[in-house]
Amino acid sequence: MTDIMALTDRHQTQDSDMEAVRRVCEEYVEGWYAGDAGRIERSVHPEFSKRYIRRFASGAEFLEEIGASKFIEWTACGQSEGTPEDGRTVEVTILDCFARAAMARVSYSPWGVEYLQLGKLGASWKIVNALSQAQDSAPAAPPSVANSNLNEKPTGSEADKDSIAEAVRDYGEGWCTGDVSRMARVTHPQWSKKGFRLGRPGSFFLESWGADKMTAWVASTEHQATTVVQPMEITVLDRYGDIAATRLAWELSADGFPRDVDYLVVAKIKHQWRAINIIWDSDRAQGDPDLTLGSGETWQW
Repeated sequence: MTDIMALTDRHQTQDSDMEAVRRVCEEYVEGWYAGDAGRIERSVHPEFSKRYIRRFASGAEFLEEIGASKFIEWTACGQSEGTPEDGRTVEVTILDCFARAAMARVSYSPWGVEYLQLGKLGASWKIVNALSQAQDSAPAAPPSVANSNLNEKPTGSEADKDSIAEAVRDYGEGWCTGDVSRMARVTHPQWSKKGFRLGRPGSFFLESWGADKMTAWVASTEHQATTVVQPMEITVLDRYGDIAATRLAWELSADGFPRDVDYLVVAKIKHQWRAINIIWDSDRAQGDPDLTLGSGETWQW
């Protein structure tokens, strides 16, 4: 697993930030079990998206998506099944953190696992994406890399881990080279990428890219003019059944620290690993005027 403390020192992430990420994840879980919609609303971003793959005996499958308002209402209606006191255990693990983005795993034993992507906007951390998988829909797999002491489905072979990393590489190199078809092979048609942009001084907002927007940009002459294969580092942070959390680090400096990081949550769909949820952020200490609203951009409304 990635050395979180090294990243913490590099980006001057405060202990209070790491603790805040954990508290938000716990608030999310406890709010759901308690049927407390207020706690859920405090823990998720208004553009939050919760996803899971729905499968049927016929072989049909599709990506189910729930937005913030629906999930908050579900919570208020008491849709959670049981509580941790009913013999369940819940464990929150912070898998990685970079600048204003973080990846966490919530293990609901014996139910399953949920990967949460969080962002810091202003002084508050919020959950922006979630992808979950229930144990009864996970294929038989060896215990999770990050939580080998838990009684869970195994993570699969090294070959499968290599396939996950290769899918992430296709995404990264497809972006760098402007290869739309390569990116399309390893991204779900409903994939979503979210990142942080600077508005007013010190004020950040969440920006989202869907498949159509990303495809159009990667294929554009503006992007093609800047394409170059960048040094990158790919880490499979964790896997549960046929979902996995990964980290793609870009533009590595001489001391090995990245300028940009994408956290990708991928899922195995019809024997192919595909990116579904992505959150991205940049090390602004190195400076990047393109991250500032209005710097060199023409906004069409």
